[in-house]
Amino acid sequence: MSIIKKDFHIKILGKLLEHLGVQMYKHRDAAIAELVANSWDAYAENVWIELPEQNGYSRETSIITIEDDGCGMDEKDLQDKYLVIGRNRRIDENSNEFKGRKVMGRKGIGKLAGFGIATQMKIQTWVNNTSIELTLNLDKLKNDPVTESKNDIEKKLEGIISDQKPSGLHKNSNSGTKITLSKLKQKTCIDVNKLNDCLYRRFSRSVQGHMTIIINGIPLKSISLDLHKNSPFLDSDLQTEKLEDGKIVKYSYSYSNTPIKESNIKGWTILANGKTAQAPPFYFNIDSTGRSQHSSKYLTGVIEADFLDSGLDDESDIIATDRQEIDWEREETQALKKWGEKLTQKIFNEIGERNSDESKNIVLERIDLCERINALDEATKQQCLKFIGSIGKIKVIDDEMSAKDKIFQMADQIIKAFEYSYFVDVIDDLEKASENPENLELLLTQLSKWEILESRSILEIIKGRLRVIDKFFNMIINQAPETANRTLGTDNFHDLIAGFPWLLNPEWQVFIEERSISNVLKILGGEDFKDEMSQKRIDFLALQGNDTVAVIEIKSIIDVLTLDEFRRLEDYKIKISSGTTKNVVGVLLFGGKYSLDKNSWDRYKNSEDFIILEWRSVFDKNKKYYEHYRAVLENHITDPNFTLKMKEVQNLRNFVNTDSIYRTPEDRKKGLGVQDNV
Repeated sequence: MSIIKKDFHIKILGKLLEHLGVQMYKHRDAAIAELVANSWDAYAENVWIELPEQNGYSRETSIITIEDDGCGMDEKDLQDKYLVIGRNRRIDENSNEFKGRKVMGRKGIGKLAGFGIATQMKIQTWVNNTSIELTLNLDKLKNDPVTESKNDIEKKLEGIISDQKPSGLHKNSNSGTKITLSKLKQKTCIDVNKLNDCLYRRFSRSVQGHMTIIINGIPLKSISLDLHKNSPFLDSDLQTEKLEDGKIVKYSYSYSNTPIKESNIKGWTILANGKTAQAPPFYFNIDSTGRSQHSSKYLTGVIEADFLDSGLDDESDIIATDRQEIDWEREETQALKKWGEKLTQKIFNEIGERNSDESKNIVLERIDLCERINALDEATKQQCLKFIGSIGKIKVIDDEMSAKDKIFQMADQIIKAFEYSYFVDVIDDLEKASENPENLELLLTQLSKWEILESRSILEIIKGRLRVIDKFFNMIINQAPETANRTLGTDNFHDLIAGFPWLLNPEWQVFIEERSISNVLKILGGEDFKDEMSQKRIDFLALQGNDTVAVIEIKSIIDVLTLDEFRRLEDYKIKISSGTTKNVVGVLLFGGKYSLDKNSWDRYKNSEDFIILEWRSVFDKNKKYYEHYRAVLENHITDPNFTLKMKEVQNLRNFVNTDSIYRTPEDRKKGLGVQDNV
């Protein structure tokens, strides 16, 4: 057996540069923050960022510049330090500090962050009277052949060295670096205000106190929020606390009066040595539970934990390369995680209580809602207010209504649930949903848009029928005619019954209107006949149920009913009965006056073949019936009709629950009281 030793070579392609720049820094604010961090490590006192304006923005012609007045680079620094990808500055220089500053750079790839925004970076750097200009083109770097030296993979670059300082934004510094990004990738330009907020949160106040960051000529400014008056803000002094493992953290937080919309402002930002270690929004996973989900929309805060980035070697590194996330599985982070969870939950509870009190106060300031709540018994009132307080968990402003209007709408549904507790089983559902904002909002939405909508649709029908009944009353008072005048188009009883046959009987539907007896028989399938009766016209033929036909004749309020009219209706009934197997009855509506002898009147009135109705009695019956339901559906809880319906529902529930109609001696002793028979 022979053994041959052979050397193998790893080959790193230029495409790796794209992965390090583009994939590691997908967010533009993170990419610019990385370039600003390089200025900090260069001991800059000022960093000028110039962004293109929205008007005239073009990916091909617009540029972004990041310039500083730091130490700059000479030829050796540029070659041996800046252009070495992956160089760990802390190890190479055997220091975690540079001129008294904590070094932010560690992995040696932040210089490629510009490739997350652009495909071309021009580096201009100068020290005293010597400047160097170098351009990095991503496409060229990916496609150029690789030069392999003994230990390194190299790309050939051409630079320009000059004895003149390049033109820049600042004139007085003897050194500095300017990065120009061109051939931009995004279709839209960076929003100046959003970048301001991002950089404000990505760098600690100690960094901002020693290095001024200027965007389009305006120094970085603090974030403007509508804050709750009792909360400390980010600009207040940081509070210091020792963790269980002895490590020190500093923090400050605030919560706002209204939900924070921008994600880069919400939640915690965790900083290490002045730079982001955990990007916002972050809540130590407390917001994953339904109870805290809404409170997370109000919190903004910063935690400084320098111990997270105190090491020199790669093994001690627990912060992701793009500095967006901390490795929370590492032992070194467990004490911070435990402390952060406890603090975050405490703040969420504070926000929840604040929002709950605010919701209740808003509702109680509205007189009509307050009166309805106070009408409840004390125990029910407190439970109702508890649920109204839960609205604070879901209070948001949307496009359709203000926050107050939404609170009023939801509070109305909750109050109705208690007012209608005898009619609708939703109190237990409210109890379960009140701890979860999404479930509570869904339930209240269902009450508003489904169950209550259904009740409201019924209410609209009943309201409409009551208006018809009121119109009916006015027609009686004003002695409306039997039929309309063909030229004047006046209200009349014929049209009233044609449009609303339920006035006479809820089962009746008009089948035939103003047809001759002959035509009626044809429609019913009976045999036609030829005599003077065949052309007589009836007012209505109505079908009642499946086996009865009502032949309806109407008279006006002022007409006097005669024997001839009864006999004519009797003839109609006989003729129609000959053409159908259904039971046929004659119906006469009149105003109450008649000119029949007593025997004739009693004969027709007591006959099973005739139904005699007076307009006023028809009106009284309908009015009584529908007024009961209006009291329930319009929430007239003080109306006796409401109480009667409530008692009826209570009795029905007792029966359903026990399946027994037995009444105890105590029940019988109490008596039945007034009963609802409608």
